[in-house]
Amino acid sequence: MHRTVPISLCLILLAMPAHARASQAPSATARAVSTVIVASAKTNSRRTNPVTPAQSECIGRIPDMLIAEATDSLIHQALSADERAELERFYLSDLGTRSLAAVAHGEDPERTFNAGDRAALKRTEHSAAYRKLLKALPPYSSAAKAVLEPLLLSEFGPCLKPELPPKRPPPRP
Repeated sequence: MHRTVPISLCLILLAMPAHARASQAPSATARAVSTVIVASAKTNSRRTNPVTPAQSECIGRIPDMLIAEATDSLIHQALSADERAELERFYLSDLGTRSLAAVAHGEDPERTFNAGDRAALKRTEHSAAYRKLLKALPPYSSAAKAVLEPLLLSEFGPCLKPELPPKRPPPRP
């Protein structure tokens, strides 16, 4: 009996981090990645397909956080705690927030940010954690694509279905 209790406690403690993470909101990094991927998909859907106003409105209603939870899981699998913390600091910072807004709105960083901000952005983009994050996401990771693509298609697909032309009355004899 004495050995069973400690083993049970160990099993419970080992299971807690996964359960605790599942009940938490997605990280700032996951929210940022989701926002960028969904915003890009919205822009590409409208640019590459002739869309009707109704389809464009449907696309506009797709939430930016559509893939945040799935992305958070991918990030936890691919990055160490230190790497995740480094990216969280960036995405929670004023510059991280502003850069995310700029990217989501398709703004040119050269025009949006001053030289100091651009240098800080470059340091983040060249960091090992950021490069590792990119490798864990589509198009570099086929596993990530297999997870995220069905989620995206489930929302974008119905919006982009061709609308049937209105039925015409049958010709008169």
